[in-house]
Amino acid sequence: ALTLNPPGTPQRHLTLTGLAKAFQTRFDKQGNLADIDTSLSYGQQALSSCPPGDPNRPTTLAILAAAHSIRFRVHGRLPDINTAIALYKEAESLEPVGNTSYIGIINNLTSALTARFVFEGDIEDMNNAVQYVRRVLPLPTRHPLLGGLLLTLGHALYTRYLYSRKPSDIDEAIKTASDALKCLPPSHVWHSIALQNLGSSLIVRFEDRNHPADLDASLVALHENLKRRPVGHVGRPETLARLANGYLLRFRRRDAKLEYLGSAIRYREEVLDILDKGHRERAASLFLLAKSLEEKRKALERLELELDTLPQLQERIMSTLKEASQSTIGASSSRLESALFWMRRAISSTHPSAMEACLTMLDALDLTVARGSSLEKRHLQLTSNEVLRWAKQHVTVAATYAIEMGNIETAVEFLERGRTVLFTQFGRYRTPLDRLWGVDAGLAGQFEDLSRLLESSSLAGSPQQLSDRPFDDHLSRYGRLATEWQEVIEKIRSVDGFANFLKPTPFAELQRAAEFGPVIIANISSRGSHAIIVRNDAPSTAINLPAASYDDTKRIPRNLGNRFDNEVTGILRGLWTTIVHPVVEVLQGELGLKKKARIWWCPTGAASALPLHAAGAYRPREPALPDLFVSSYTPTLGALLRARRPDTERLEGAPPSILVVGQPDTPGQNPLEGVRDELARIKEVAPDATYLESSQGTHSAVLSAISQHSWVHLACHGHQNHQQPFRSHFSVYDKPLYLIDLVENALPDNAGLAVLSACHSAAASGEDDVPDEVLHLAAAMQFAGFRSVVGTLWAMMDADGPHVAQELYKKVLGKDGKGKNSTADYTKAA
Repeated sequence: ALTLNPPGTPQRHLTLTGLAKAFQTRFDKQGNLADIDTSLSYGQQALSSCPPGDPNRPTTLAILAAAHSIRFRVHGRLPDINTAIALYKEAESLEPVGNTSYIGIINNLTSALTARFVFEGDIEDMNNAVQYVRRVLPLPTRHPLLGGLLLTLGHALYTRYLYSRKPSDIDEAIKTASDALKCLPPSHVWHSIALQNLGSSLIVRFEDRNHPADLDASLVALHENLKRRPVGHVGRPETLARLANGYLLRFRRRDAKLEYLGSAIRYREEVLDILDKGHRERAASLFLLAKSLEEKRKALERLELELDTLPQLQERIMSTLKEASQSTIGASSSRLESALFWMRRAISSTHPSAMEACLTMLDALDLTVARGSSLEKRHLQLTSNEVLRWAKQHVTVAATYAIEMGNIETAVEFLERGRTVLFTQFGRYRTPLDRLWGVDAGLAGQFEDLSRLLESSSLAGSPQQLSDRPFDDHLSRYGRLATEWQEVIEKIRSVDGFANFLKPTPFAELQRAAEFGPVIIANISSRGSHAIIVRNDAPSTAINLPAASYDDTKRIPRNLGNRFDNEVTGILRGLWTTIVHPVVEVLQGELGLKKKARIWWCPTGAASALPLHAAGAYRPREPALPDLFVSSYTPTLGALLRARRPDTERLEGAPPSILVVGQPDTPGQNPLEGVRDELARIKEVAPDATYLESSQGTHSAVLSAISQHSWVHLACHGHQNHQQPFRSHFSVYDKPLYLIDLVENALPDNAGLAVLSACHSAAASGEDDVPDEVLHLAAAMQFAGFRSVVGTLWAMMDADGPHVAQELYKKVLGKDGKGKNSTADYTKAA
């Protein structure tokens, strides 16, 4: 037909779209993957022959979108579903509202949004999906598309319920599936989909409400559907998977008969027999099989049956989890969940694969967080996604296990990879390339350009920045850039001498962070607690902290902000006894560290928000840590290394360019009585600094000045927003200076010191499940590029601010009258 209708003939477009649809239909019946690629080829040719304004364009867009949706369903490649959604949206905008084609496009668009939500976890997709399909309902009872729309709405509600657990969603999902069955005859191809939706929704409702009738009805519907999906049917794996889940629930909650568990395992195995290694659902199916096998292992152990088979069963569980975790196809969140289960199971049984499982979990954690297309979305994932929260909490468990196995250096590497993931990923876009420019300028340029674009895309996450651009365009662009960036990284790694480019930093390099004093990593985990003392010129030391309870430590930050005087003293005494004093004994004894020597704290997990620097006995003639050593903090060893990267201004002894912003009377805010005195005292020490006071300190003026000064001092109100951390801000004169503004702002290469004379500028929320990912105001300044930051954990008395600021600048500017060296050095700002 194409030969008879060469390019330019009226029938060629019709032939191309007909072929694209035909190959999609054949794929649905036979499952031949090559048919999808062929359909895409014909669809793209058809669209090329159908310019904007052509009446056939909406239909052509929908056909091509369908091919991308099908390929995503098989391979799980994000660009496919992003493209499908963009094509459907363009088609929807071109069709008259309410006609049959419009309804069909809305139906398919809703399905595509649901599919992307399952893959990415962005609830915005699910809410949009439900809204789209509600636009065209209700329809007349005999409308030919009513059944399909009901199925789509029911599946969207079912999927959203899995995220929100809103009872009305699952109830409506069951009702719409039942209504669809009533209007679809048994011979209709969609009748099977309705049975599947009904069975799946009933199982989920049974899980939450435990009504036996729901489970019984679901198994009846699914068994009936299995008859309609014989061997070779493209939907058979889905039905088998739901049946497996149903029988596992029956075993757990209704009747603990091993035959029900056996049925669940048998159905899971049949699913895997069908799905080849390139299928995006294979990793998730492997994980579910491993969980069922683990259920069997525990049951046999409990009943003391077939005990001789348990070692083999154990090995099968571990190998299944390993395959699921290390798959490169499918949703990264599924691989993370598999890796986390593998790690926990291997550690609990001291299995030889435990260390490999820990590494795999860290790889999957990094990959899953990186899926977020903006900083806002990545932070939301870390704080709201249950699997991610569990994974973050188990980083400290992995480190504890490594210490137990005698691998202290590996424990340090684990903690380095699993902490401040958000900060670390963003920092990759700002990787120095000096050496690469001298070897391959082309690759260095590509990496730098893509990194700049990805950084810009990552920062485009706040509502005000996305308001004028389509969300799907942003997401699709981010996906393309991320893929290109990763490809360039692989090319760089193939260059001689760059094999480890952007790979996790080995301990031998991390150890250099202790060049000017020991770094103490406080690792408080549910498995056990330790302090690791990292030294530059000697092996690291791990100190057991048996009195540092994970649960008790986790509760401390939540209460600290509401306690004063004697209660704070009690908390600081507790920290001294459980964490700090055991470390001090080693520092003074075994290491012989001199009094007032510098030390750096690197607290992890539950310890991240603790004021370890202030810990002490606080009794007559008994010491406190400030009497013994000078403490600083670092979020990671890598951050400390970056803070010490060459700074020509400091190395050459040039005086720093200092910006001082003071807001004593910001409109709409309570006056800050001590700010004028604070600025006056700083002027005594730093008369040549730039001062922006009151109305001079506007949003634009401050941002512009920050980009031109190497040291910045902010004396103003600071406001934390723990629910939306990038909306935390400093109150400058005319409008808030948000964290996203600071992170986005271009800083000078020699950005050295930021002093935040604002209350709670370094305080984290104790209620956060991932405290080492908290972006408080001080962290944001380091995130933005300052090497050293001074902040406050608590509210500060007005009278204290001026005195502290003056003494600080005397010290860092070399004007304290001590010693002969008068060179400015911000590294003294401890």
